[in-house]
Amino acid sequence: MFVALPLLAEGTFRSTFEWGRIQSSADWLPPLAALAAIAAYVIYAYRRDTAELHGLVSGFLTCLRLTVFVGLLLIYLEPRWRNETDQVQNSRVLLLVDTSLSMALHDADASPVPAEPSRAQQVTAAFVQSPFLERMRQRHDVHVMCFDERTATVARFSKLTPGRPAAAEDTNDPKSVDWDQVLSPQGTSTRLGQALGDAIEADPGAPVAGVVVFTDGQQNAGLEPSAVVALARERRVPIYPVGVGSLSQPVNVRVSDLLAPARAYPGDGPDPGRGAGR
Repeated sequence: MFVALPLLAEGTFRSTFEWGRIQSSADWLPPLAALAAIAAYVIYAYRRDTAELHGLVSGFLTCLRLTVFVGLLLIYLEPRWRNETDQVQNSRVLLLVDTSLSMALHDADASPVPAEPSRAQQVTAAFVQSPFLERMRQRHDVHVMCFDERTATVARFSKLTPGRPAAAEDTNDPKSVDWDQVLSPQGTSTRLGQALGDAIEADPGAPVAGVVVFTDGQQNAGLEPSAVVALARERRVPIYPVGVGSLSQPVNVRVSDLLAPARAYPGDGPDPGRGAGR
């Protein structure tokens, strides 16, 4: 069992110098043109007003005034260093597992001691006996949630990154989780739509690569799943349903006794005075 889900790329650290008022090359033209005009006027004015002074003094005063205007230009251009640090946040895969009472049914065998595992046991076997969780963790953080009339997170597993410590909330090894206990069917209703909404909106700032739903039945209470489709499309969250159980309806009626006449003849119809069965 493997579901291909998109992987979000990690970022890097960058430090760049920039001018706050310069967004393109054309933005340099107005300030440089203004500086050139001011410099021309300052040189002309100081050469005229300081004609009686020594040349070094006149040049120093001219340079001093030009330095002031250059400094004002630099302040206007707003020089600054921009330091950008991309915070690496792994994408998450949400596994929604139905824990309503119907997940305790055994589909293949109706005997008192069924030989086949229940629907819930089939899900736990996929988590423990198959590489499904490990393959998910190669690319994403994995959160396992159960739902019936409520929605709750029962386990968290971080992405398998060599040399990187696990998160504080990480459950670490999937095999250490008592899946039969945490995914025990106890709910009296299946609120699939509500569970999908709760899962997508649990942490709006965290990227969700997809939601995988393990369920055996249809919505029978609460918000309709179709109402959550618009939210999933808006957040660009794909939903992958995984059906559990048999396609045939379970037998819930059986014949316990049959009453019929001891002798019947061709052409005889039902006797209104006798019961046909119960």
